[in-house]
Amino acid sequence: MNELERLSIINEYGLRKGEDDPSINTLIDATAALLHVPIAYVSVIDEYEQFFKAKYGLTLERTDRVDAFCNLVVE
Repeated sequence: MNELERLSIINEYGLRKGEDDPSINTLIDATAALLHVPIAYVSVIDEYEQFFKAKYGLTLERTDRVDAFCNLVVE
């Protein structure tokens, strides 16, 4: 999958910036408790930034894409 296809899917499913997704937050909370980890999250990376769709133990709302560890996977 190339970058344009990936970004198209993000748009198609409405995964761009927005509020946390309560259903994913429930899953993240349970996962963090099960694995006894202080931080867990689901993030999405668009052209310019990483934003968090669900998070546990993290107060960030977004980071610049160039600063996101997950950017290494996408590139």
